[in-house]
Amino acid sequence: SKDHEILNINIYMRYFSAFFLLTLATSSFLLAQSDCSGGRYENEIFPGHVLTSDITYGQNVSVNGSNTVLKMDVYQPQGDTLSVRPLILMAHGGTFISGDKAGSDIQPLAINFSKKGYVCASINYRLGIRNLPLPGPDSTDATEAVMRAVQDAKAAVRWFYKDARDSNNYRIDTNRIYFLGSSAGGF
Repeated sequence: SKDHEILNINIYMRYFSAFFLLTLATSSFLLAQSDCSGGRYENEIFPGHVLTSDITYGQNVSVNGSNTVLKMDVYQPQGDTLSVRPLILMAHGGTFISGDKAGSDIQPLAINFSKKGYVCASINYRLGIRNLPLPGPDSTDATEAVMRAVQDAKAAVRWFYKDARDSNNYRIDTNRIYFLGSSAGGF
C-alpha cells in the first residue's frame, strides 16, 4: 500500500541520516584522538596491507535458532613496526538480512585505513529479521536485529581485549578502539 511505501522511505531516510552522521562523527573523532606526526593516520604512508581472513571471534544463536560462528577479517599496515596501533572495527551494511565482511562497502575502507596506520577488523554479524518477507518486520523485530549485531560487535571488542592481554598478536592499543559501520552496520 501507499502508506507502507512511505514508511519504507522514511525508514531508509533515517538509515541514511544516521549513517552520514555516524561517519562524520567517527572521522572527526579519529582525527582528534590520533597523533598524526609524519602523516600517520592522515595519509597513506604504508605501501599496502596484510590481510588475515576468517578469524573466529565468537559464536551465538541466530534468529532461526541455529548456531552461528562469527568471523572477521583483519587488515594491518604492511611493514608497520609500531608496538601498538589503534583498531577500527567495521560492520557491513545489508539491512540486517545480507552483506559480508569482505563487501564492497567495507573492504576498500579497511584497505585505505590500514595504509594510514590503523588496524582494521571487518566483522560478520548475525543476520536475519523475523517476519520476512510478509507481513514484514515490526519495531520489535528490527530492534532485535540491531541488538544481535551490537552483541556481536561487543564480542569482537572482547576478543581483541583478550588477544591484547594474552599475546597482542595484532598489536592493538586497547585505549583506541573505534567503530565504523556502513548502512545497517552503522547502527
